[in-house]
Amino acid sequence: MPQPRLHVRYPRVLRFADYAAGAAALSISFAVYLRTLAPTVYGEDSGELIAAAETLGIPHPTGYPLWCIAAKIVMTIVYAGDAAWRANLLSALCGSGAVLCTALILCIVARNRIAALAGALSLAFSLEFWEQSVIAEVYSLNALVTAACILLLILWAESRRNGLLYAAGFLFGVGLANHHVLLLCAPAFAAYVLMIGGLRWGAWTMHLITLLAAFLGLSVYLYLPIRSMANPAMDWGNPETWPAFVDVVTRAQYRFMITDGPRSWERFFDQARTFGSVYLSQFTMGVGLFAPFGLLVLWKREHPALCVMLVLAWLGTVLGGILIPNFGPDRLSIWLNTTYWIPAYLVSAIFIGAAIAGVCAATPRLPVRAVVALGLCVAAVAAPFIANFSRNDKSRYFLASDYARNILATLAPGAIYFGDSDLSLFPVMYFQIVERMRPDVLIANPYGYPIASVYRDMPEEVRATFQKIPTEQDEQVIFEWLVHNSGRPVYTTAQRRANGILVYNEGLLYRYAPAAQPIEPDSPWDRYAWRSVDESDFEDDWSAEVILSEYYFARGRAEFDAGRRAAGLNAFERAAHVARENKESLNNIGCAAAGYGLMDDAQRYFELACALDPEFHMARLNLGRAHMKKGQFERAKAEFDRVPASAPEDTTAKTLAAYCEQKIAEAPTAPAPW
Repeated sequence: MPQPRLHVRYPRVLRFADYAAGAAALSISFAVYLRTLAPTVYGEDSGELIAAAETLGIPHPTGYPLWCIAAKIVMTIVYAGDAAWRANLLSALCGSGAVLCTALILCIVARNRIAALAGALSLAFSLEFWEQSVIAEVYSLNALVTAACILLLILWAESRRNGLLYAAGFLFGVGLANHHVLLLCAPAFAAYVLMIGGLRWGAWTMHLITLLAAFLGLSVYLYLPIRSMANPAMDWGNPETWPAFVDVVTRAQYRFMITDGPRSWERFFDQARTFGSVYLSQFTMGVGLFAPFGLLVLWKREHPALCVMLVLAWLGTVLGGILIPNFGPDRLSIWLNTTYWIPAYLVSAIFIGAAIAGVCAATPRLPVRAVVALGLCVAAVAAPFIANFSRNDKSRYFLASDYARNILATLAPGAIYFGDSDLSLFPVMYFQIVERMRPDVLIANPYGYPIASVYRDMPEEVRATFQKIPTEQDEQVIFEWLVHNSGRPVYTTAQRRANGILVYNEGLLYRYAPAAQPIEPDSPWDRYAWRSVDESDFEDDWSAEVILSEYYFARGRAEFDAGRRAAGLNAFERAAHVARENKESLNNIGCAAAGYGLMDDAQRYFELACALDPEFHMARLNLGRAHMKKGQFERAKAEFDRVPASAPEDTTAKTLAAYCEQKIAEAPTAPAPW
């Protein structure tokens, strides 16, 4: 009985016309990316990544040494635009490079150059891939490495030139120095190599050399300790020692994001449904659902080894992107994690191209085949392009830049600044480190926690109590000490309270002073410059929504402080509308509304925050406080009782619940103080 063939080889792998199809895919995608490229610093991790590349420093874990080196090269040899634009350009180059590799893969396995071009461009214009190709981020580089590894493995299988396999192994190791999501494809690549190369004794030498090549590629990680010893301006985690190096590479600072969330089958199926919805939005439903047919086409064309590799890569990326981050149901958690699925979208694009080729091959008559091919190819490219253009056109995106510049314009000379989110830190760091703006300002927590130089003047016995990475409690102690003892103005983006400290609204920020030394607050609004604060200009962009919400929230506080309560409430309402899917922002707006005596509105904001996430215990606690203030002690106690013993807010909730129980027994008539 004949054995099924694992792979069909062809005498000549790629021809000139195949390279022409790949060049067309590259040129078209790069032209579109250049047209829609962000003109300056973006939100997300853009600012700190660019600052790290400019200084050859260390950004957030895992350090991303490959991206930093590549970005530094591009930022050095390209003279157009500012540093941020040049870093954005790297993403466009990597994205179009991944599109080129996808087109060449399809030329080999689908044997239809028009279908190859269409499949590659469907990837180019898919929602997430396109977005990550026009901003300074690491994901388009990861897509390029993934596509190049697949291409090299297929070329090796076709030609049996082991040098191509070793190159794929080396590139895989180098790629891990950019993003670890590539590791999710390792079982797929290993299965393909074993199926093609076999398990015979002579093959193990080849496999061993491939592994050694991969480990050699990992040597790019030596960048971290070498550059850290130079003490660059960006030196996240200071990975000069082995423990610190391991902490950076393994993302120890963010391990809680993997371990803290609850796990259940119900949660997993909710996450899987989320992936399904997100996947269909990438290519549009009609194009996205075409992908499974491509798998059947490749299987029928006697490519079982290739099918196994692609399916395992797709499943590994999808399941890994669900199980490892274990993201929650709220929009922020989903938004933070969907980029991990980009390699799965790349595999889907290969299937889409193969499906188009299969339909064309099954159409018997040449004129009909031409019409069918043209229609399918146009649909596969035009549908995602039209659906995703407005969201991914970042060519007029200045919001993060304006936000950072206006924060710096708020700060008094010699200020100490605590940012309370990546968006309030990373663009500011870009302007200070790369554009050399406001060197007098001390950013207290550039890595999400206070750095040692900020609290080095504190008493030794106090510093000795701090954790290696200061906790929130440690940060509060540091913050209070700085307000009382540094002699410098202290600012935050989110309001903080402490005994003996006065808080003032100053534009976008809060300023603090010791109670014994009150100040006259500044009004920096006339120094601000915004190119747009219209929500309609920023379609489905979380970073923009957070910034716009902060803008309207700050405007509202300024209006209330000026005695214009109606205008203030209107600004709060607009901030809440923009932040309608942001539980933290809604909670902050509720706290401010309560502080201005608007208890009904505060209660509504807290209820909206709790509706987004019933486990958001801070909002639950504040909702109970709002009920207390209105004298609704039974409703307040019910909210406090919903805070579990495992929550940090548990002690406060129990104390307030006991107070409510006492007031219920006394049948009170007077409301409690906020």
